[in-house]
Amino acid sequence: MALPFSGTVDRTLERLRNAFVETARGAREVVGAPLRPDLPDDDIPRLKSRLDACLEGKGGETAQRARAAALGFEAGLEAKRLARRVDEAIKPLSAYRAEELARSHECFFGPDRSYHEARHRFVHKLGAPCVVTPAAVAPRAA
Repeated sequence: MALPFSGTVDRTLERLRNAFVETARGAREVVGAPLRPDLPDDDIPRLKSRLDACLEGKGGETAQRARAAALGFEAGLEAKRLARRVDEAIKPLSAYRAEELARSHECFFGPDRSYHEARHRFVHKLGAPCVVTPAAVAPRAA
């Protein structure tokens, strides 16, 4: 059984959602927020106006190209931010940190002594261990 006011509540929520979307869209226009990487339809007029501003701006062709490249740079940064958020949602940085700490712990306290031997050779300036046969070092007879 539907509540007597459920239609009113649904309409009110829909109107609030639409008002919020319109406010956010207007704020993006006023603030000049970066273009979104997926370039939705409401960003296309903003992109065109920014490109026109690049062409009408002060300076020659080099300055125009630099301003247009800055637009692409903004979009590239936003795409990287979006990709980082997606990666973070899949596997948080704390998981990478825990794996790295586990590897470090194994390296320092595990049965393999190669790290400690390499550190000892470095600290005492002993150089890297070499596998050189005496025949390879002996001078050749000409």
